[in-house]
Amino acid sequence: MSGSVYLPERKRPVPKSAKIIEGKDGKKYASWTRKGKAYTREIVDGKVKVPCNIYRMKWKTEEDEWDEDSTKCTTRKAALQVLQEKKNEVERIRAGIVTRAELEVADKSTLTIEEALQRFTTTKLGEGRTEKHIKETVSIVERTAEACVWRQLRDMNTAKAGRYINERAAKVAPRTCKKEVNALKAFGGWCCSTIQGLLTENPFQALRYEGQQKTVYNRRPFRVDEVRRLIEAAKVQPLQAVAGRNISEATRDKLAWKGETRATVYILMAGTGLRWSETRTLRISDVNLKEASIYLQPDNEKNRKGATIKLNTATINILRDYMAERLRRLTGGNTAFPGAFDKQPFFDSLPQYMTEQVKKDCAIAKIDLWNAAGRKVDMHSFRSFFGTELARAGTPLAVLQKMMRHSSPALTMKYYIFLDEEDFLEAAERLPDYFNECLEVVEANS
Repeated sequence: MSGSVYLPERKRPVPKSAKIIEGKDGKKYASWTRKGKAYTREIVDGKVKVPCNIYRMKWKTEEDEWDEDSTKCTTRKAALQVLQEKKNEVERIRAGIVTRAELEVADKSTLTIEEALQRFTTTKLGEGRTEKHIKETVSIVERTAEACVWRQLRDMNTAKAGRYINERAAKVAPRTCKKEVNALKAFGGWCCSTIQGLLTENPFQALRYEGQQKTVYNRRPFRVDEVRRLIEAAKVQPLQAVAGRNISEATRDKLAWKGETRATVYILMAGTGLRWSETRTLRISDVNLKEASIYLQPDNEKNRKGATIKLNTATINILRDYMAERLRRLTGGNTAFPGAFDKQPFFDSLPQYMTEQVKKDCAIAKIDLWNAAGRKVDMHSFRSFFGTELARAGTPLAVLQKMMRHSSPALTMKYYIFLDEEDFLEAAERLPDYFNECLEVVEANS
């Protein structure tokens, strides 16, 4: 099969060191020396043709047509090797061993993972996916690639990924391992999609994490009286922690405001079922008291879709008072620029985690973390409280599911509704008094 390699020429200005000579044909030529090599080229329109440093190649395709491409080689020997590889590809296609599409995918699979992740980011942003979600996926793929020593897309495989995930299981929670498996599958699926065509199949399709999440404890909801005591405890705890110390009025005011903020957080979570991460990331503009609702930004909600949460009258009144004070502290009482602080957090200076703080508040409120049945309360118990109290109030399951923002009623029933013996006894008492009615009928017949 025919083919050749050559150094193409391109037009360049006449070198300043060149000597201009006139040939026997009457044409002008430039003569110069570069890197020990002498050149003589005809001058056309003030320019000369200079050979490039990179060899190109020409060959006949499987359809017996000429094609041309760069070899990316600076030596003739290396260029001839690249040409021979191209000829071998054509022979394999003609023999029916592979197809042109398969070879193109094989070429794309040499793309580095770093380059592929850049394309992945651009594509997903164009699809409207959130930056947070994309960054998490990219971070997981980068971490896995580094641990498994992958450089190109074709290096990725299930075996190494599986071993890495199993090693991670000893250091991180099972939930994290499952999240990483899903991220790898998502990236692999994107690579082999019809639009991208970087791989012929998802290298992580068979990747599984078989480990089960170990339940450290079973959660229980707060009771109504416990929520009341916890709210009061949150108000006094910051000042109680510095009792007996000589503090300034400014510090005292700051600590009192801190307690008020935490108490308002507890009220909101108990009255809406918001998760802690959703509560902590609320902005002032997300709280619409006129519409009696809170809007959760997609980036801050668990399912990344966004949601509108309705508020009852009691919660609205409490949030209105808190927002007024929050804005006063932000603006210093200056109302000349309304809306200037809409992007500020609704709650002032909340920590990322509240586990230890809830324990302190429970201690002040005299709430046992564990009950006799071995169930524990924590920050998520406010959400369980919300679901349980709605169920006790007779809320239809379909409505309850929507208010909890769950994918199925089964999830709501299994994990977020906790009924006790009193609930069962109360339900049983609601049954019609069939027994006494039957006795009256018997006595009348007698």
